[in-house]
Amino acid sequence: MTMSLSALPFVEEWMDTHMARWIEGVPMPTEMPEGHVASFLVGIASDVNALTWTAHGNPDGYVVKLVDYLKREKVSKSDIELLETLGGGLDPKLVGSWIRVEGKDISKGWHFYGAQPFEKIASMLSDSPGTTLLNEWLDKTGVDTFTRFAQGVGKESTTEIEFLIPGVSIDDQINKLSSGFESLTGMPLSDNVKHTFALATEPAFAISVKFSGGRVVLVSAIAPSIGDDELAELAKKEELPWDLGLGRARNALQAGQVERVSYQVSDRKRLEVYVTPGSGGTKERSTVN
Repeated sequence: MTMSLSALPFVEEWMDTHMARWIEGVPMPTEMPEGHVASFLVGIASDVNALTWTAHGNPDGYVVKLVDYLKREKVSKSDIELLETLGGGLDPKLVGSWIRVEGKDISKGWHFYGAQPFEKIASMLSDSPGTTLLNEWLDKTGVDTFTRFAQGVGKESTTEIEFLIPGVSIDDQINKLSSGFESLTGMPLSDNVKHTFALATEPAFAISVKFSGGRVVLVSAIAPSIGDDELAELAKKEELPWDLGLGRARNALQAGQVERVSYQVSDRKRLEVYVTPGSGGTKERSTVN
């Protein structure tokens, strides 16, 4: 982890303590049920200004360690109660934690994985312009299953929900993904994004919506594995950042191919690639301006 952080231009020494405490909150193999280990996934922004470490595993081994970590981080009692209440109601397949370094800020939280009916969590989302926008899209499309629920903790808490895009073919899912993107951001996916996403290896697309203060603050269109060259070309066509440091960060992580890619719209547009640390290496790519 220290190697991966040192590959990023904004990392400062004080951040190491936060990362070390987070990794201590991930269960060791001996703390997990027999046959289970914690899995890691790392997201790297294409401008190399943000790095997100996530970990998840069997709840029987992870929950106790996660709650202990949150208490050590002096997370509010209400945040921990939300984790326990929601976890008890959903009985998720996988439970985990995450930590994100962006610029000079660090955020952290917990998440659940596993397909679940959205109606199980709909009532816990307070009425707001953001949830109204989301519910209108869900009602229009019939999408009713989410696969990840992520909660940020601290002063500026966030809630992020990832939904499966229905459809049996890549083209069908991309069209529905674009429609959802338009409903939530006011603009469909560009032809360049749709053409690049069509190169994905399988129809496994998703859309993720992040809320803060009752507003939608980030919408992500997510595609399965796409090649580096194709993503670099997309960045060039869409005038998105694609920094040479992205390859260096992946090498520091000893990560192999991109497993997922996210096209994100918030106050800016960028790509974020997701890799498994320790799964291989990647050659550095030329910078795309």
